[in-house]
Amino acid sequence: MVEEVDRPDEKSGLPRRSAAEKERPKKAPWPMRLTAWIAVILLCFSLGYFVTDLAVRFFLGRAIFETPQGAQTDTVEDDGSLVQVEVALYVPKDGGLVESSYSFLPSIVEEDITKTIDRLLALLAQEKLVGRESRVLHVFRRGEILYLDLNAAFYDSIKGLQADSALLVVTSIVRTVVDNFRPLQQVRFLVNGREVTEQLPVDMSVPWQLASPE
Repeated sequence: MVEEVDRPDEKSGLPRRSAAEKERPKKAPWPMRLTAWIAVILLCFSLGYFVTDLAVRFFLGRAIFETPQGAQTDTVEDDGSLVQVEVALYVPKDGGLVESSYSFLPSIVEEDITKTIDRLLALLAQEKLVGRESRVLHVFRRGEILYLDLNAAFYDSIKGLQADSALLVVTSIVRTVVDNFRPLQQVRFLVNGREVTEQLPVDMSVPWQLASPE
């Protein structure tokens, strides 16, 4: 049997298309191709995001948390994933300041300061120097100054103290901040987000800092 082949059309004088050309699939319309390419690009972005997220989670899980400046490392778990920090708290006792330690898992500096001062307030409450309702509301930093926003219960407690006891409370807070969270050097006290105007028994309307050693 002889296979038919295309040959020039005797009437038109033009060559006919071969069978392969007749069976060649037509390309999809350009809107469909554009949609397909966009889908491929989105898929690549999704895979890249997923892989990146897994990598970040892996490395964060193995990372060593950065400790606050001035704080000391306390314990490390066997897999090296978690590190606690130890800060020094200065609690008034017998007319002076006694150092006490406090350990916790670190976070951002503002949260670390909040946890530290709240713990110090709890110790001050045990010494009956401040009320048990005393709490840190907010903290924020500007250069070497820490703005420490405390609730009204703290200031009500300060008003009921003698001048020397109130001075020790303020000094304990300032020294705890300065010794553990450098480069902070001063503490500006706020009450419910506003500047403190009380000047008795100690002047709380100005920033406080530790006296320079002679």
